[in-house]
Formats: sequence, C-alpha cells, structure tokens
Amino acid sequence: MSPFGPFHCVFRWDLSTVPDYESKLAPVRVRVARENELDTVAEVWHRGLSQEKGSPWADYLKRWTPRSAASWFRDSTKRLGAQLLVVEKDGKIVAMNGMIFEKKSGVARFFTGVVVAPEEQRQGIGSKLLYSSLMEAKTEGLLSAEVETVQGITASEHLYPKFGGRSQVVAS
Repeated sequence: MSPFGPFHCVFRWDLSTVPDYESKLAPVRVRVARENELDTVAEVWHRGLSQEKGSPWADYLKRWTPRSAASWFRDSTKRLGAQLLVVEKDGKIVAMNGMIFEKKSGVARFFTGVVVAPEEQRQGIGSKLLYSSLMEAKTEGLLSAEVETVQGITASEHLYPKFGGRSQVVAS
C-alpha cells in the first residue's frame, strides 16, 4: 500500500509543452536553499503539510518531524544531488520544492512537492515556485517532471494542473 493511502496519484509534465507564464507570476525570489537553511526549509515543509485542509498528511507526518525532514533533505542533497528550491519573501523562506534530476531517464522528480507556508498561500507563491522548478528541469535538459502526491489537496486540485500537469491515479 502506498504511504499516501488510497488516493495516491502522480502528476507528470511534458517540459516541452509548459506554457510561458513568467510575466504573470508573483514577483518573489526563487533560489536554491543553502546547507545552513535546511532546518528552516524543513520547518516550512512540515508546517505547510500539517496545515493542509482535511489533514491528509496526518499519518505521514507522525513519521516525519521537522528535524527528521531536515536530515532527509541533507542526505538527499549529498547522496542524490537533490536541489531544494525555495521562495524567499522579505528575507524569509516561505515555500519549497525538493527536486532530483535523473539525467539518464530524463525525469525531474519533485520529491517533496510544492509546499507553501500557510500564511503565504493564495498569493501566487506556489505558482512561481512550480513554474521555476519546471523551467529549472527544462534547463537541465530533462524531458519531463513528476511528483507523487494525494488527490484532493490544494496543489493537486489547483496548482499542478495549472501548468499542464496530468494526473494518474496509482493503485494502493
């Protein structure tokens, strides 16, 4: 059974078809997180997931504290070459997305999904981060991107389809 329960799905993007939205996006800074920021990134990730409407991540977060998530992020960057893109607003990290670029398969895997701090949601920050993530993957020469997630959450319902993401339900 999937760790996400019965409503697990995968969103996929063909990077050659992502529309140009740059001029329509929030004017916030997106950049790669620094090693000394991973604790803060993990806190944003944990808080964002824990505040998701309907608590679909409650069981998942019993295993993942901000501290264990920060350790996971450190390990992923060292062992797998992962990048954690963050949105910085007023000098503070308010959103994140962890990415692994699989050059051989041509796929960018968004291993954390796009997560925005609850107080910063509905301001276009997630859109800016997702678009920047897709463009970064395209710049790396990859053909597609994907994220495993849960049906019905905000990102699955509104954000991921906005940039052409196609959902496929995975049997649990």
